[in-house]
Amino acid sequence: MDDEDLVLVLPARKPLKRRPKPVPEDPSIAAEEAAFELGRMNIIDAKKDWPDYPYEELLGLVFGIIRDKNPDLGGDKKKFVIKPPQVARAGSRRTAFTNYAEICKLLKRQPKHVLQFLLAELGTTGSIDGNQCLIVKGHFQQKHFERVLCNYIKEYVTCHTCKSSDTDLIKDTRLYFLQCKTCGSRCSVTAIKTGFTAMVGKRAAARRAAEATAGK
Repeated sequence: MDDEDLVLVLPARKPLKRRPKPVPEDPSIAAEEAAFELGRMNIIDAKKDWPDYPYEELLGLVFGIIRDKNPDLGGDKKKFVIKPPQVARAGSRRTAFTNYAEICKLLKRQPKHVLQFLLAELGTTGSIDGNQCLIVKGHFQQKHFERVLCNYIKEYVTCHTCKSSDTDLIKDTRLYFLQCKTCGSRCSVTAIKTGFTAMVGKRAAARRAAEATAGK
């Protein structure tokens, strides 16, 4: 016994287990669990008495959802507002549209195209001077230009599908198309020469009748 070496036997150590790395939670799984929990709560709530909502409150909830999902359909449409035309007398037989260039920029349309429409609607002639002011022949009031601009915005600026004003007027061969940046629709617009001819004022009609009589 004395001649034998003493051996100290230690208990065997268990191998350390590595902790698995946390796996990032899948958003889709979390969404499904939330939906399941919500459905379970609805089932539980369905066993209780349903609250008696007033009719006005239900309408408010419905329109609130519509406004959240579809802002353009829920009554929060962005109105297209432009400055009123500034009109002044230019001599004894002419009218000046002084902020014509500014309004064309607000409409995001070429001044030549707007000019063509204005002259056709007013049944007159005119040109743009060096100060970018539109000078037309005849006496016209501010309301005449406002009416013509409203017609122009309705046909050549506002989208015919979603009524958005964020559009582009694109010319393809001989036709113009209105391309909407909001809903993506594309539609042709009426040609100015054939679609609109002198709709403002009795003076234009009288002028056309006089020209027709003189031509015979």
